[in-house]
Amino acid sequence: MARQPKENAPPDEELDEIIRNIADRLAAARKDRGLTQAALGAMADMTQQQVFGLEQGTSNVTIRTLARVAKVLDVDLNTLFSKIGASSSTRLVEALESFRTLLEERAEQERAFRREIGELIDRASANAIRREPEQKEGGDGCPSEAGACSGAIKKQ
Repeated sequence: MARQPKENAPPDEELDEIIRNIADRLAAARKDRGLTQAALGAMADMTQQQVFGLEQGTSNVTIRTLARVAKVLDVDLNTLFSKIGASSSTRLVEALESFRTLLEERAEQERAFRREIGELIDRASANAIRREPEQKEGGDGCPSEAGACSGAIKKQ
């Protein structure tokens, strides 16, 4: 008698995605530890071809085999089956921390820029106020300040 699929069994697409996620997490963990497929295979009592199939999601492996590989890679077996693996969530946290740091640096740069602009405006205003009383017009329409109209058109 053929086995009937259970009603609550995940559809093939969902199962394929789970297998792909597990395979990707195992491959990432192996690479993070600097191991070759052959080295991982030797440590987990598997061949390089079996590790390759596991990482491609094409091998039909047992939970015991996954547990053995996870132990060698020092990866929690629950992490392999979770929606977001520890390495993914760790990378997400690191990315968010980097983004927060960038925002803080940008805010500080903006504050410094505003301070500098404010200082420039203050200096320009102070200079303009100091010059106003000095710039009285002489009879020729030029400010009376020495040298202000030197070389200007002379009256004939």
